[in-house]
Amino acid sequence: PYYYMLSGNTTYANRFTWNRGNPMLQPSVVNSLSVMAMWRWMSVMLDYKRTKDVIVNTGEAVPGSEETTIITRDNVDHADAFRAMVSLNPRFGIYQPRLTMGLLKDWVKIPSPAGFISPKRPIFLVQWNNNFQILPTLTAQANLAFTSCGDKENMNIKRAVWYLYVSVTKTFLNDRLSVQVAGHNLLSASSPDLNINYGLRSMRTGMQDDSRQLEVTVRYKFNATGSKWRGSGAGQSEKARFGGGN
Repeated sequence: PYYYMLSGNTTYANRFTWNRGNPMLQPSVVNSLSVMAMWRWMSVMLDYKRTKDVIVNTGEAVPGSEETTIITRDNVDHADAFRAMVSLNPRFGIYQPRLTMGLLKDWVKIPSPAGFISPKRPIFLVQWNNNFQILPTLTAQANLAFTSCGDKENMNIKRAVWYLYVSVTKTFLNDRLSVQVAGHNLLSASSPDLNINYGLRSMRTGMQDDSRQLEVTVRYKFNATGSKWRGSGAGQSEKARFGGGN
């Protein structure tokens, strides 16, 4: 465990939430098995992990202040996790997509005053990147990321998360000058909505981001070649020392 997890001090987050470490935490031992296969532009990865004495979050009501939850950490006997990822990266002329799809599934029993809490639904992930080399000086990009509803330990993702990014980049003056116009979070659906279950009570958390964003970036390269010896006679004496020249 991290040192902060072992602290016996109680910290105040807000009037509904306190945090406390657990000096009695035991180290976790992880055993994992991974398999990866690749063929041309396709790859597959499977990963299984068992964690002995896994550390999990638990919560209970504060005596005399039932509306307040004190969150701490405990060891449970073990947890299992499975991950599968498939990635496709072909090329079709000016178009090069990269599609990655994944599945995450946990198995663990977390004790609570209402009985054991276990994750039930897997989480699905999709990352779809699309690159277009339209001209030598003109490129475009469109990336879409998706995270499904699902469970991880005692946390539940209540709402699917989408994130869309689109950009166009144009270069001028032999690539010295570049102008990029980009749009972030164009679907305005990237705010997480999480529910953390502690048995007799649960805690719902969310975050509201800045919604859609438009970004314009202008860059100019003063040294387009990137040569560290650029300039009249720069470093020639040092180079001659290694080369044996005069």
